Amino acid sequence: MSQTNWKPVNEPPELRQEWDGPLRSYPVLVYRKSGSICVAYCEVWPGCESAWTITDSEGWCITNEVTHWMPLPDPPKEVSE
Repeated sequence: MSQTNWKPVNEPPELRQEWDGPLRSYPVLVYRKSGSICVAYCEVWPGCESAWTITDSEGWCITNEVTHWMPLPDPPKEVSE
């Protein structure tokens, strides 16, 4: 991955209204202070600051761990079966 694709958390991804809940980004890759990379959402609830939530089934808040984010790569053009 190119270093130029990573954006700091103070430049959040585009958010959209998904339902009556928070504004939410599409899934993105996030870089964590531990050095790991995972898929997460950026969310903003009314009256609150942005929060980063991991996309696994637990939906853990990882806001204090995220330093950078980048869009997911494009899917493969062909998939071998």
